[in-house]
This record gives sequence, C-alpha cells and structure tokens, in this order.
Amino acid sequence: MATTASDNRTSIYIRPHVGELLQSGRVPAKTISKRLDRVVARYNVLVREALPRRLELTPAELVLLAKLVAATDLSEPDLALILPVKLQHAAERGEGQGADAGGLGYRLRPLKLGELLAVVDLVEQFIGEVDVVDRNSAKAFLAQDRT
Repeated sequence: MATTASDNRTSIYIRPHVGELLQSGRVPAKTISKRLDRVVARYNVLVREALPRRLELTPAELVLLAKLVAATDLSEPDLALILPVKLQHAAERGEGQGADAGGLGYRLRPLKLGELLAVVDLVEQFIGEVDVVDRNSAKAFLAQDRT
C-alpha cells in the first residue's frame, strides 16, 4: 500500500466482500473512505461486544492460538469454526505449547461463529501488535484494558 508522508491516503484493492458492501447502499456516505470508516467503526463495536466475557485466556493459550491462527486459512469467516477441532488435534499430538489445548478447544466449541471470529480478531490483534509471539508478550497483551 502506498502512503505519502503528507496525508493519510492509501491505495487499496477492493475485494468482492468490501466492494459489494460499499456498492449496496447499506453504508451511506458520500465517499468510499467515509463508508469504509463507518464499516470499520461498526466492526470494532461488533467484535468488542461479541468477544465472550467468560473466556479468559492464559498467556500460554494465547500463544497457542496465535500459532494456530497464523498457520490456518481463515480467508472466509466460516473457517473460524475449525479452530476447536485444530486445538483438539494439537492436544492429541502433544503440541499444546504448554497450554491445555484440549481444554481450550472444549471451551471454544460451544461459541457461536461471531464469538469465534471475535476471538480470532483478538488473536490477530495480538500477532500484529507484538514483535515476538511468546508468553511474556501474551501476558503484557492480556493485561491491557480492551474495553
């Protein structure tokens, strides 16, 4: 993406999901950038409200999820439904990274798709914010107030 130092303009490729939404009239605004901004603002609220409050991750669980999410094709929203299964497989192979992978999979299994997507968003936010994915960075990330 090309950005100049003098402004906040960025060139992006509009993929089908975003293109359809922007052209549908569901997000009214005069410019595409304002429509995108409104979509992102709504998305942020939806993700924050969909994240299960009862789901308290340990640093080891966050590291495990980060490794699974980074290695999993989540290009379509429905693919998030595979995470509990991947966690169970990690547990069976003894690849829990110091976390109870089977227990975490069990805790994620009853979540609705929107809740799982909120968990994925949290994990991807962690991956994007830290230099190294490890328990220390996970502990610091989880200590931040995200409300």
